[in-house]
Amino acid sequence: MKKTIKKIAALIVSLTMIMSIGTTILATDLEDGEVGGFAPNNQDTPTVYSDEKVTILKELKAYNKDEGTINAPTISYTYTVGAGGVKSITDQPDDHASDEAVQVNTKAGVLTGLKVNNTTGSTGVIEWTTDDTLDAAEHGATNTKPLTIDFSEVVFGEPGVYRYVISEALTDAQDTYEKAGVTETSDATGGHTRYLDVYVKAADTDFTTGNTADEWEIYGFVCLYDNVDVTPDTVKINGFVEGQNTDGDNVTADSYYTYNVTVSKTLTNDNYNMNHEFPMEIVLTNDSVTNDILISASVSGNATDYAHAAGAVSSLGGTAKIASGSSIKYIGIPCGTTFEVTEENDVIGVTYLTTATLDEGESTEATYTKVVAPADVSDTVSFAPEKDEADEIAHTVEFENVLQMISPTGVIVRSAPYILLLGTGVALFVLSRSFKKKEEKDI
Repeated sequence: MKKTIKKIAALIVSLTMIMSIGTTILATDLEDGEVGGFAPNNQDTPTVYSDEKVTILKELKAYNKDEGTINAPTISYTYTVGAGGVKSITDQPDDHASDEAVQVNTKAGVLTGLKVNNTTGSTGVIEWTTDDTLDAAEHGATNTKPLTIDFSEVVFGEPGVYRYVISEALTDAQDTYEKAGVTETSDATGGHTRYLDVYVKAADTDFTTGNTADEWEIYGFVCLYDNVDVTPDTVKINGFVEGQNTDGDNVTADSYYTYNVTVSKTLTNDNYNMNHEFPMEIVLTNDSVTNDILISASVSGNATDYAHAAGAVSSLGGTAKIASGSSIKYIGIPCGTTFEVTEENDVIGVTYLTTATLDEGESTEATYTKVVAPADVSDTVSFAPEKDEADEIAHTVEFENVLQMISPTGVIVRSAPYILLLGTGVALFVLSRSFKKKEEKDI
């Protein structure tokens, strides 16, 4: 019994020592991102993925006036993992007094046996397509995808800290950020490169030769903006994400700026069909955006939208139909795109007054008289918000029409009663004057 108690006590002491050592080695605050890793949709709580894989994040930040979701643009990134150079790593003792700091040098990363995002070799791909949705907000919302580097087949050979260089580039050499409507990351120190330190120790298996993959285990890692020596004060990050480097310089993520347009219709008429849907031709123009984009729409009331499909911006328009009191909201248009809407008159036998009003207070007004055939007149409104406008403006175009039926006599029917009353009044006045003169003569 005593032997059992001693064994349990020894086990407890051993576990306590291991946990203490582990805490000292990592010396991290996970909530501050000191150790890189992947936690879905929350880069502020990273974790080490496993003892064989390291996962960092690629961020795409989406801007839109209305908080919600938009369709992602089509953009693809290729990541190339290379061997880094020698830098120093300094661990400061917890008490900063009694013990001296520990310093080691990084080793060049071992590339043989790597897999990147499930692809054997030193390269892997992350892509967004129009099938993906992005969380969007007025001042930007974070969207991430994982870049996982699999070390399960890597033979490190000895314990230590191995430095890797990860370079980001657009997958298609002919591609540009502008073609996807994406604003490129801004980083004075090189926004397309990250440095990854992988902490390796001997695995718990029977260590004998040091030349097989299962004899090594990853117990932590650190991701950096810059190729620098590492101290407790060095800024650690979670990958290709927004932040601030050790020098205090801001590093932005790739960003996708979009805006929305609501097209609405109000009708005043002489007993004209209030359910009639007036054709609205939508034309989108942005010569820079040629990768596939998909704009979504929300229909309110009695309206019919055109079919939406992914394509270059120039192919995204169509003819919608909107009745009085109804509207269609177009969501997720890349900023810099010209949105043009033309209302066509397709009613017969009315005079036609239309006013198109933008939410900025600008308006255009045109009067058309005795229109007796459809499509004789139209009114066009167009504008192209720039990227800085996405935070401020909810774009609205409201078409207001006044329709008046045309009389067969050429006289507006609605005026006839007033003309008749006026004529009757004049006649009564003349008669009254005649009667008065006759009475004066008789006297």
